[in-house]
Amino acid sequence: MTLLVTSIDSGALRLVTASQRGAMALKQFLEYAERDCELSADQVRLTNAPTNEFEDAVASALRARGLVVHEQVGASQFRIDLAVRDPRDPTRYVIGIECDGATYHSSRTARDRDLLRSQMLREMGWRLHRIWSIDWFRDPDATVETALRAVERAQAQASPALSVPAPQIVMPPSSVLVSTDLQAEPAPAEQVSPAQRKLQYSPGVPYREAPRSSPDRALLLQPANTDRLAVEIQRIVEAEEPIHVELLLDRLQELHDVKRAKQNVRANFSRALDRARSFDSLHSDGEQFLWHTLRPLQSFRVPNSNGISRPIAYIHPEELRLAILHVVESQFGLPRRQLMQEVGRLFGFKFLKSDNADRLDAVVDGLLRNGELRESGYQIALP
Repeated sequence: MTLLVTSIDSGALRLVTASQRGAMALKQFLEYAERDCELSADQVRLTNAPTNEFEDAVASALRARGLVVHEQVGASQFRIDLAVRDPRDPTRYVIGIECDGATYHSSRTARDRDLLRSQMLREMGWRLHRIWSIDWFRDPDATVETALRAVERAQAQASPALSVPAPQIVMPPSSVLVSTDLQAEPAPAEQVSPAQRKLQYSPGVPYREAPRSSPDRALLLQPANTDRLAVEIQRIVEAEEPIHVELLLDRLQELHDVKRAKQNVRANFSRALDRARSFDSLHSDGEQFLWHTLRPLQSFRVPNSNGISRPIAYIHPEELRLAILHVVESQFGLPRRQLMQEVGRLFGFKFLKSDNADRLDAVVDGLLRNGELRESGYQIALP
């Protein structure tokens, strides 16, 4: 997070002219900060930046289906290739369509193309859909149908629109001129929070820990405490289900101040776990995960404020499934590699090791096989 400390607001610079480029940039930045880092909807513009034949073909196909499509909306490297007007409200854009055309190939690195640009556009409020040229050339009709469904979803999920004026032609990004209307570039529709978008797959909830009891090291260290340890296992499982047996042992060690799981600790834990499995209120699903009640999961769990996080191997496959579906739905589809990264971040991982990525890949493959996801070219999306 960036904190801006200033003794003036943008109103103090209201007499700045377009020729005062430094002062103009400061004024626009102050306006941006005052809006809580959101661009207002009266800042949408068209540019005369170049397109290519692929983008022109996509735009023509969408127009043939009755959509109003503007090309190269915005400026700099954050231009939208194709911006679609809301069929119900022509004063706003409902979605931006990105193609691997002129803007994509002009990016200097793959990270700029695949991560930074989309991330910045979404942070500015755009809903995005990606069309890959390989999909277009293989089956343009199916690609158009997919884009139309994305437009319909965006339209259904959109909040009441902010009005935008008629588009203006501005100079290409290579120009240093600033327009005299003091407006910043480019323009999104109103940003919509996940709660407003009525997603089918809910976002994650913080991991709920079992209430702390008084530490009792003897519980894990003494074989005579098998029954008491079994009751403690039951208590933790009831609060933290589904929980992997190895994470359960970690939690017991943490709660009772036992630093290392030596052979005697593991032996005592194993005996108590066998005893606990005989309880009617403790269940196992065959995946080394324990449940209090085998009820369907409604959401996945993310690290809480206490920093409780779990290795991917200790996260139930159903939670991974829900997290993957949530990410794909909230972003209207994305490349597999980026999907892995986004899901990893949800569970607190900045980088995914190969074994973690392999486990997520296996879940994605299962979702593709059973039809909950589809893969088109490099893009993974909902059916």
